[in-house]
Amino acid sequence: MKVILLQDIETLGIRGDVKTVKPGYARNYLLPRGMAMLAHTGNMKVANHMEAARTRREQKKKDEIQKMLEGAKDVVLEFKARASEDGKLFGSITAKDIVAQLEKVGYHGVEEKWVELPEHVKRIGEHTVTVSMGQGATVPLRVNVVREA
Repeated sequence: MKVILLQDIETLGIRGDVKTVKPGYARNYLLPRGMAMLAHTGNMKVANHMEAARTRREQKKKDEIQKMLEGAKDVVLEFKARASEDGKLFGSITAKDIVAQLEKVGYHGVEEKWVELPEHVKRIGEHTVTVSMGQGATVPLRVNVVREA
């Protein structure tokens, strides 16, 4: 039985997806709870409309974040960390730390999975990391790690 999802369901799909499910699951769980509707000709137009709206929202969000991050090219994120005498950090700077620092300086909406680190930053000095939002949209960021006093 084909249904159109009206809300995100973790094990099944996201809003607007057309999925084939067992008839009992649809009749007894999805349809009574308003989580899905039957996928017939009239409802398929609704599904196509929901898919187009979702695509536009996602693209708009990516464009806004890309525009915002274009201004971040000149920003240097500075981290203070404890380090040994030879410059090796006690710990590392991770994607989570970089996202938190971006939010502190006013760049909100960046997700951890977008931060591309070839490896965790484990030494004092300046490093370059890339923020990639897919579809070729990448922005290089400079990260400067200094020794904590």
